[in-house]
Amino acid sequence: MKVFKFSKRKFVSSASFRLGTLYDFRREEKYGAQVGDRIEGASRGVQETFPFWSDFDPGKILTGQPFESMWAKGNETEGLKRHVLSVTSQDLLVFCVTQHFDESLYDVFDSDVCLEIEDWNGFTKALIRALPLPVEKYCSDACCYLEKDFFAASGSLPRLPFWKEPRYASQKEVRLCVSVAVDPITPVTVSSPAALSFCTMRERNDA
Repeated sequence: MKVFKFSKRKFVSSASFRLGTLYDFRREEKYGAQVGDRIEGASRGVQETFPFWSDFDPGKILTGQPFESMWAKGNETEGLKRHVLSVTSQDLLVFCVTQHFDESLYDVFDSDVCLEIEDWNGFTKALIRALPLPVEKYCSDACCYLEKDFFAASGSLPRLPFWKEPRYASQKEVRLCVSVAVDPITPVTVSSPAALSFCTMRERNDA
């Protein structure tokens, strides 16, 4: 799969790649509304009614999630079989790319170069090998774009680290998400010439 990473020439020259964190992307005041998302990695609270409170099964709701550390909470209110559900992912390292090349993204991501990654699978493996942290698990997938209050009582939730609101759909984002045995985690920059070997650099036309 071919994907694109918008970056800066100074980082490319040192084969440097920054992995942010899921929770850090919640800081819209830092990244702006086009990149930041205050409910990154979480769903909105949703009200649902069940015939019997015992039918509430967080394990069923979390079926198909790529990472084990998820939280689903429900509360019975006023004696009614009703709950307010909130589901949140653990914090993760995240590396983001896009499936779509668009000149306007240079400005969105404040970039002067774009890396065309021909082999995303090979690239991610090289990046994981370069991480100076104890990796527990990693998963790569394209993001889905659904309202965060989307919920079906009989089904499972979308994969949380890859679930974004429709207003971000134009990004056509693909993510590498990594859980590490470190708490708390912070963004990390790694140098990986091996990962860079899977890339071709595109210069910005007006650079």
